[in-house]
Amino acid sequence: NIPIATTAQGKGGIPSGHPLCVGVYGLCGHESAANYIETADCTFVMGSSLGEFVTNWSEDFSKEKMFKSLVINLIL
Repeated sequence: NIPIATTAQGKGGIPSGHPLCVGVYGLCGHESAANYIETADCTFVMGSSLGEFVTNWSEDFSKEKMFKSLVINLIL
C-alpha cells in the first residue's frame, strides 16, 4: 500500500476519497500530501516534469532524496 499524491493537473487521476490518496502536492497543494512526500525515503514520479510550481521545489525537498521517474509519451 503506497500513498498517492497528485499534482493540480493530475487531480482526478485517483478519487479524492480513495484510502491511499493523500491529496494534491505542490505550491497550491495540501499539507497532508506535503508531509508524506517530504518525509519519504523514495518518491516515484509518474507523468510530471517536477517543475518548481508543481513541486514547490526547495533545497530541503531534494536533499538526500531518491526519485524514480516514469515518462510515457503517447503518439496519437
